[in-house]
Formats: sequence, structure tokens, C-alpha cells
Amino acid sequence: SLMIYLNLNLLGIKDDIAYEIGSHIGRGIGIVDVLKRFPTLLKMHINNLPKDILNKHIGSYDLLLNKDGLVNERFYDVILEIASYAKKHLEVG
Repeated sequence: SLMIYLNLNLLGIKDDIAYEIGSHIGRGIGIVDVLKRFPTLLKMHINNLPKDILNKHIGSYDLLLNKDGLVNERFYDVILEIASYAKKHLEVG
């Protein structure tokens, strides 16, 4: 969002609606960025996904990987729900 705000200021755009749209676009991009980084962070055992969504679909972060070291099948529901939040922000923007 900050880069979008900076570009709006550099272009001389001082419109509240443009700033609100920039905020939604920035949030959507931030959510997608979290999803893109997750495979790397998973290898380092770092969880940056919302715990309430993980608990809703999987139960806990410990159950994310099955006994073979593969991602739990229900994890895709977590990704879809988080991605839907990004989509909602982009639709508003």
C-alpha cells in the first residue's frame, strides 16, 4: 500500500477514493505475497498464516504435514480461503 500511496503522491493525485482503492490493492498484494512465501517458510517451520483459518480446516500447524512429509490435503482449503480474502480486496478496489 505504501508504494501505491507514494506513486499517487508523485503523480499529484490527492483523491480519497484513489487512496482507498490503493489500500485495497495493497492489502490484496500483501495477502498474495504471504501465500507466495509460505512454501519457503514451511521448510523453516515458520507459520505466518492466520491461526484461526488453519485451526478451522486442519486443526493445528502441527497437522499441516502428514507422516510422509507431504502437505495435508485439507491445506488447499486454507489456501483457497486466504486467497478469497485477497480476491475480495481486489474486487472492491
